[in-house]
Amino acid sequence: MNIFFNSLKSSLKVDGVSKDILMEVVGLMIKLNPSIYKVIKIKKDEFLSRPGKKMDKVFFVFNGFMRSFNHNLKGNETTLQFAIKYSWISDYISLYGDQNSELFIQAMSDCVVWEFDISRVYKLCEKYPRFSLLYRKGLEQHISALGLRLMNQLQLSAEERYDMFLKTYPGVDQLAMNYHIASFLGITPQSLSRIRSFKKH
Repeated sequence: MNIFFNSLKSSLKVDGVSKDILMEVVGLMIKLNPSIYKVIKIKKDEFLSRPGKKMDKVFFVFNGFMRSFNHNLKGNETTLQFAIKYSWISDYISLYGDQNSELFIQAMSDCVVWEFDISRVYKLCEKYPRFSLLYRKGLEQHISALGLRLMNQLQLSAEERYDMFLKTYPGVDQLAMNYHIASFLGITPQSLSRIRSFKKH
């Protein structure tokens, strides 16, 4: 656990959430209820979750790299989220809504993941006001980051979106497949290849 907190101190934000809030939320979760999470070790390319049932878990990537994706009407994959080390990942639409999950959550490297049952998280929110406040602030920051990404998709050029991707997800461009990144950015794999080729010269 000390390794987690020490390494997190070098980051300002993780997936849009400030390091201070992330450290306190995770720390309080484990302090207030040490049995609240389950450690899962998952191999590269294995699935943590598949579509078809109501999502009731949220996952914290302690080590490794994951993504969530679905299939569009043409059957092509669309990557919705990349989760690097110390990021949260889930199907948030299903988690906080009423519908079954439509997402695959897949390990892109060997991963160690902490699994939290959302009902147990809610119980901590009901019982401990400080935790409830921090959890809400973390959600607000995460939602704000998602809103910024949507604005970037609409307003920035493909090259600018790729530059933003490299800053937000350092090292992922060396691990993810070209079409994973392209679908995340809303461009074709061919366009991404041209952007990458141009930046090499």
